[in-house]
Amino acid sequence: MRFIFALCLLVCATRALSAQAGASPPLPACGDDTSVFVPSDDVLPEHRQFTVPVIAYPFDTRLGETWGVSVQVKVDATGHVQCIGALKVGWGEDMVLNPQRQAMLDGVRDWHYAPFKVNGRAVPAFVTEVIAEEESNARHQPMPHAASNNILISLERSSCLGTCPNYRVEVYGDGRLVYVGTDHVAVRGRHSYRVAPGAVDQLLGTMREGDIWSMRPSYAGSITDVPVYRLTMNLGGTVHRVIDYAGPMVGMPAAVRRVESAVDLAANTQLWLHLSGATIRQLKAEHFRFRSPAGYAIIEHAIVDGSLRDENAILELLNLLMPIDGRHHASASYRAPAFSLLKLALQNNVEVLLDPLIARGALITRAGVGQGKLDAAFGAAMDGASLTQLEHLWTLASPPRQACPSFVSSAKDLPAQRKRVPLTLWPMQKTWPAMQAQYAAMLTWLIDHGCDIKASTADGDTLLHRAASFGHSDLVRYLLAHGLNPSQRGAGGGLPIGDAGNEVVALMLLEAGSDLAPAELAQVRAHAIDLAWPRVAEWLDAHPR
Repeated sequence: MRFIFALCLLVCATRALSAQAGASPPLPACGDDTSVFVPSDDVLPEHRQFTVPVIAYPFDTRLGETWGVSVQVKVDATGHVQCIGALKVGWGEDMVLNPQRQAMLDGVRDWHYAPFKVNGRAVPAFVTEVIAEEESNARHQPMPHAASNNILISLERSSCLGTCPNYRVEVYGDGRLVYVGTDHVAVRGRHSYRVAPGAVDQLLGTMREGDIWSMRPSYAGSITDVPVYRLTMNLGGTVHRVIDYAGPMVGMPAAVRRVESAVDLAANTQLWLHLSGATIRQLKAEHFRFRSPAGYAIIEHAIVDGSLRDENAILELLNLLMPIDGRHHASASYRAPAFSLLKLALQNNVEVLLDPLIARGALITRAGVGQGKLDAAFGAAMDGASLTQLEHLWTLASPPRQACPSFVSSAKDLPAQRKRVPLTLWPMQKTWPAMQAQYAAMLTWLIDHGCDIKASTADGDTLLHRAASFGHSDLVRYLLAHGLNPSQRGAGGGLPIGDAGNEVVALMLLEAGSDLAPAELAQVRAHAIDLAWPRVAEWLDAHPR
């Protein structure tokens, strides 16, 4: 008997040792390697070949101010994880390990991606995954059953510090829908319509699957200026409400957001948030008055709707709002301001509207094409950073334009000090790199067509001051080659180098002969040290004054 017991102990110990020997060692920490490719977040889903884990915690866990972690990993050219990099929570704080997070990290080795490619070649990559952390429900609360005529599910999304759509939608069990749009939506006001067949049943199924009745009544993150989502569910007189204010930050289960999205889907909320052909058909069915301020508000929103802009629907709405012969009807109860729409279209690069609006008299005054309107339109084209629109407007002058378009520049500190200056000095509105390239192309085109390259604003700033502040090295090089003076003082007596946007531009201006006073030299040197511009500092050391 003792022999059998000893044998059992030996077998168990052997199996334990074998298991330990077969266990994979933990992944090493990644070193700093800035040369490794970093793919954008939007391409990760198509490469990801695993399900992103969710970390679950017991009800009423006190995890901290912000739930959710980010895990950086380095994968090799085949898409296999090689090491673990930064582990962060919240606004970039280092992650504190707990058993649940450790269990998640233990599974990182099994993550796998389709190879990331650069110029057709598979390469290693640094990938950052965001891992949700969720609180489990205290207990299961069964969702009530109710007759279809006694069901009302509503969702309200509030405004935020920005352009978050503000609206309320109500879904009734018998198929009725009510939408009320308030702000940052294509269509405002109250609208009643019908749900698609089966949509309410699908919504109820999503609610039941997500165990929505077991959720807390409120999940509120410690953050400001984000929208509030209010979900209210009335089933046979039993009401459950869930308030979502940045809920994922405090462990709100993802099922709440899925139910919110399901309400929008059942109500076809997109119909009202973004203009489309379906929106126009629905409005026609309601006998909506398109030739009205409300109709004008819809096309205004559609023009600024960015990537969700439907240009065909915009043109259809324009024909309803402003028939091509509309300006000839003095009896029309509402006349949409065509020129205001033209400026908005230019500022937002909706080129499809240019000719239709011009055909509707957007630039016309009693004397023909109005110079003031045309100059303002040129300014709007500069805001939109579109060379195509600029060229289009240039052809409208009759006889063909000879002089450069202009506008009135006012000094910042002395508004009464005004000066008419060429369009090349129009203040740039869109400063991100892609727009800077467009802006530079517009400036060089205007200069080639007669605009004074050496003009200055009412403050004294030249194009060189502008180009230097944007850090646009190619434009700075072009302006210097065409004779602009790097020592010409502008607003507040400053030189172009004083606002140089990067080291390359600062070095170009120094080499071009910027005439710096001793105090300015010290400022440039201090600036170079603060911003880690070693070449500027070396140049100053090599050229003492």
